[in-house]
Amino acid sequence: MISGSLSVDDMRFLVYIKDIFDACGGAALNFDRLTAELRERGMKVGHGFGREVDIREIKLGGSKAKGKLILYRKKSGSTLRPEGRAICQQCEEILTKLDELHGHIETGRETVRIGLTNALTTNLFPRVLAESPFLKVYPNVDIEIVEGEPHELVTTLLTHVDFAIGSQDLLTSGCISEPLCSRKRVLMYNPTVKYRHDYGKAGVEFGLKHWIREETLFVPATRTMPTLEKFLLPMTTGHRIVVPQAAVRRLWVERGLGIAISHEEVRGARAGSDSLRCIDLSAELGETQLMIFFRKRHQLSPAAQYLVNAFRSTFGEQAAGASS
Repeated sequence: MISGSLSVDDMRFLVYIKDIFDACGGAALNFDRLTAELRERGMKVGHGFGREVDIREIKLGGSKAKGKLILYRKKSGSTLRPEGRAICQQCEEILTKLDELHGHIETGRETVRIGLTNALTTNLFPRVLAESPFLKVYPNVDIEIVEGEPHELVTTLLTHVDFAIGSQDLLTSGCISEPLCSRKRVLMYNPTVKYRHDYGKAGVEFGLKHWIREETLFVPATRTMPTLEKFLLPMTTGHRIVVPQAAVRRLWVERGLGIAISHEEVRGARAGSDSLRCIDLSAELGETQLMIFFRKRHQLSPAAQYLVNAFRSTFGEQAAGASS
């Protein structure tokens, strides 16, 4: 058992170290690499990595444990000691129990926490609630959507949620995953607005593939855009704007203020919007495989498992094909 005075942040620090070494197959890593990986996961490394580890080792075993408990430290790179791994695993188990108790302590009711990007929160989760009887089956269970950037879904966020939904390229050794469905890349535009590119200039040597990031929106000049082929040529007139919120990008397009590349909507069958059209770009950009991510050694509650099954039945490959 862990003996000492570790805080919750101390334990998260140690769990992240184990996750980093697991992700690289246990290979030796230098302090700069470990520091960068920890900061990506949202952890502050204010005293320098070596000093931060010293602080936790002293808390665990006193001054004699400094430099001898968590890592084998070498100039060529550090590795995780067996006893250090055991401590990290114990910290992970404690944090899991704390997360499970958090909802009950805070509200007296069970809370299912789901990790989603903003884009999935706005057009994927509402359909699960609309098409499944979850709210009737579990009237005393609350739901919390924990939003974050895609890479956070399988790092920082996954330690705070029951499960998460994200793209296949986020896979790490720190979680369990299963395929959910594929989504096409689409170009959203307003059919009542006449867009144009400036073909009169030499232009820059980049086009569609340089603005495929989901948060990119273009505000072009207004005139006729005759064909898809020309629509996808480099834009030399207009402005690019980074808009992280998917719902905001959609509103900009609907109001005729720009065009945007996003993923296909997964809202189910409904009347098409008069102010929004989508052009399928899967031939040019391929499709994105969405996955369900689970925490290792985390037992889902019946309510959380019910929601996972609702995602599967609503967006499984067959269901996705039927509603497209």
